[in-house]
Amino acid sequence: MKKIAGFFFQKPLDLNQKKSFEIHLPTDTLYNGNKPVLESNRQILCEISKRYDYPEDSLHSFFVITEIGEVD
Repeated sequence: MKKIAGFFFQKPLDLNQKKSFEIHLPTDTLYNGNKPVLESNRQILCEISKRYDYPEDSLHSFFVITEIGEVD
């Protein structure tokens, strides 16, 4: 299980409106070279949408990851 933390943004992109996120994903395939980056990004956005109750299409595809690690 991976813990991913960072900041996400809603559409339209306004860098002054960043929101923090921390999600847990049951995968070790994020950004490992075996899966396209866009697929990893989509998986993260989907989980942010579920966890923080935002429609997925309201989230901007730009987000910032500050931490990727194992869940304690």
